[in-house]
Amino acid sequence: MITSLASLGPLLPVLALLMAFVLSLSVALVYKRLSRGVPQIRTFPQTLAVSGIVSAIIVLSIGDNIARGIGLVGALTVIRFRSNLQDPRDLIFAFAALATGVAAGAYAFDVAIVGTILFLSATMLVARPWFAGQQTFNAILSFQIAGEAKEPSEISRLLESQCHEFNLVRVRQSSPGLQEHAYQIRLKHPDRQGELIHKLENVRGIQDALLVAYDGGAEV
Repeated sequence: MITSLASLGPLLPVLALLMAFVLSLSVALVYKRLSRGVPQIRTFPQTLAVSGIVSAIIVLSIGDNIARGIGLVGALTVIRFRSNLQDPRDLIFAFAALATGVAAGAYAFDVAIVGTILFLSATMLVARPWFAGQQTFNAILSFQIAGEAKEPSEISRLLESQCHEFNLVRVRQSSPGLQEHAYQIRLKHPDRQGELIHKLENVRGIQDALLVAYDGGAEV
């Protein structure tokens, strides 16, 4: 296949970049479909869509030059990424989008196409209810803490008793002496949503507890 593609000459890198974009865009579109209704960083799908181009540029720039590759790796080690991905699935999609560019930049077009199709098909398959499970209740829990901030372990113990998973997504000073906390949670018992709110409001200093579902249920 490489021999036949070589006839394209200077157009070959352009084809590789275009294929990298199309494949990483496909990854981004599937990510958006599977994450519909879930709070996410607005620019993350856009990042996925163009990350394949970046990795393809890197591979095309290195080519067969070992010295250039070592130099590029050395330059990349000084970069520190501070992005906080809340869902492990986001990391897999980021790697998948980058991998499409690496394969396209190496002119392994068959691997890039087949690999992307298999990845997206497998991802959509395991996202079906028969695999992921139907008894889930994902929501955003927010509340305000008056006075001194509670110990994180005190709130964590309460959430551990009610939730399968919980992640602190925001803490801000809403007014003097008042902190607002927001958590992304997955309840153990979707039919007992009010129980968590009731227990939180019984904790001294916590007020205005609010639970907003984003894949089922309603605001509590």
